[in-house]
Amino acid sequence: MIINYQNLFRPTYEARSALAWGVSLASMTGIALASDVHTTAFVWMGAGSAAMMLWRAKQTQSIWNFKANLAGKPFTFLKADVVRVNLPKFGDNLWLGWGYRWEPSHTQQATEIMKRDLAAVYPPKWFLKARGLKGSQLDPKNAKGLQWIHGLEKEVDMLMPRSALQGHTAVLATTGAIKTTLYSLLVYQLALLGYTIVIIDPKGDHDLKEIAKNAGKLSGRAEKVITFHPAFPSESVRIDTLKNWDRETQVASRISSLIPSDGDESFRSFVWMQVNHVAQALIYTGTRPSWSSLLDAIQNLNGAQKLLEKALRIFFRQNVPGWEGQVAQAVAKFNKPDARKNSDMEGASAELRAYVEFFESEIPLNNQPRQIKGLISTVRSNREWFAKMMVLLLPLLTKLTAGELEGLLSPDYDDIDDPRPIFDTKKIVEGGYIFYAGLDSLSDPEVGSSIAAALLSDMQAVAGERYNYDPNIKEKSRIVVLIDEWGDVMCEPVIQELNKGRGAGLDIIACGQTFADLADKLGSEIKAKRMIGNFNNLIAGATQDEDTQKIIAEKIGETYIKKISRSHGRNSKTEDHGIEFGGSISETVSEELVDLFPITLMSKLPDLHYMAVWNRGTVVKGRIPKLVL
Repeated sequence: MIINYQNLFRPTYEARSALAWGVSLASMTGIALASDVHTTAFVWMGAGSAAMMLWRAKQTQSIWNFKANLAGKPFTFLKADVVRVNLPKFGDNLWLGWGYRWEPSHTQQATEIMKRDLAAVYPPKWFLKARGLKGSQLDPKNAKGLQWIHGLEKEVDMLMPRSALQGHTAVLATTGAIKTTLYSLLVYQLALLGYTIVIIDPKGDHDLKEIAKNAGKLSGRAEKVITFHPAFPSESVRIDTLKNWDRETQVASRISSLIPSDGDESFRSFVWMQVNHVAQALIYTGTRPSWSSLLDAIQNLNGAQKLLEKALRIFFRQNVPGWEGQVAQAVAKFNKPDARKNSDMEGASAELRAYVEFFESEIPLNNQPRQIKGLISTVRSNREWFAKMMVLLLPLLTKLTAGELEGLLSPDYDDIDDPRPIFDTKKIVEGGYIFYAGLDSLSDPEVGSSIAAALLSDMQAVAGERYNYDPNIKEKSRIVVLIDEWGDVMCEPVIQELNKGRGAGLDIIACGQTFADLADKLGSEIKAKRMIGNFNNLIAGATQDEDTQKIIAEKIGETYIKKISRSHGRNSKTEDHGIEFGGSISETVSEELVDLFPITLMSKLPDLHYMAVWNRGTVVKGRIPKLVL
């Protein structure tokens, strides 16, 4: 690779040359006007001097512009309406502020700057004043971050293709660097474009909530903004996160996927089987599966026994005329202590024991509903063994039904006294809503993570339904799920959505502060790297974590720069050859493989500045404004 080497931090010799040529032009002009000498030669010499002066002046201006740019750009406030007005001219792109495409030549320049003191890099204050710069630009040495990083090239509008979002986007930055302002810029544009937007906010950040409300208001969709927050139940919508499924087994699959895996899948398989038995029995009895109804049936065998008794009554009423008289004798038998002692259903009522005996002895095997047979096998489990095997599931169900959450996540559709509207993910998607979910993880991280998992698993189910059954999926508006603080949220449904969400019209923007947060949540660095590999786009603000910087460097890639080595020497001789001293000077230019963006600079980016990779190969350096109403 050939890279032109140019030292722009030397004195501006071009200015001296331009001045000399200007003096020459003035001299030629003066001689031509003041003497009687034939002027043709002086005209030609003056014209040559003028041409050289202009050429050198242009070179001088270019270098001075470059040095002035190193002072950086001021913190910019931009009215949101300006973005709305200009959105049509961006075409099928999202506007991400201003910047330039980062090329190997910028790597070379950055490497040269990093060898120098800042006093040698930034122009003097008088020069910056003469250029009309103000504020922090007059004192870049003491500004937050290294301002010169953005000044290596003239900035233009940064346009990210909307199609690139389909490859999913990771946002990495330390606290206060860029994330919230970037969310504002993205959410506002996506709202104007008619996207369905789901914001999962573990902390319950007031700024993010306001961003969602303002985006709806400014895009003319204020009525489409809905919010959820367990700390403010009266202001929240109710959301049924178990409503959407097209096969009965999906309820069990979704719930078991939320249980942490310790490497032994036998526990998960058992949980799946028991939840499937209960869920199918609930559906058979006409009861909507919810976190609350599942907990009632699974918390202990008593709940499963009550559900089974209800299911058998329904079956008998529909299929066995006069069944009550036929089981009366069996009920009387099981009311005797000796009969209950020999039964294989510990703690069951006499009625349930009689119902099961009648069901298994009098109903032909082919006519026995599988929903009932499955639940019978559950209630025959040993009570203590059942409790041990369900220990992984009960904490999840308890968290999602505690206090006010029971009414928020397991809504009662028949409660006409509750004015809060009931939503589910499918309704949010089909209605084109802007949904903000604050999870209050600061107060209760365990419950916050469980709510996030429930919401995202429902989103996964809706995405699967769209992919399988909607022939017009490509013509519908896409869904953007924005996940803040991935260390609190990442779970198995997100992995599935990253792998398969594109075809369902689902785009994910996941944000975090460090790679370690993701690795800790997923349980291993290998899983975390595999998840990072599913993000085709990366937007990175300032970050201090070394491992995170390495991940960013891998995404951005490498390039070659020129490395110049100089040496000189001298020697003295005693031989009488007329030359008593000697010397040598050498200069070697070689190429060195380095990070395309010097990764040590990631910790030195100013606020609201970023490095980004999108469409797998476009590397840009950008900055974004703070949107104001």
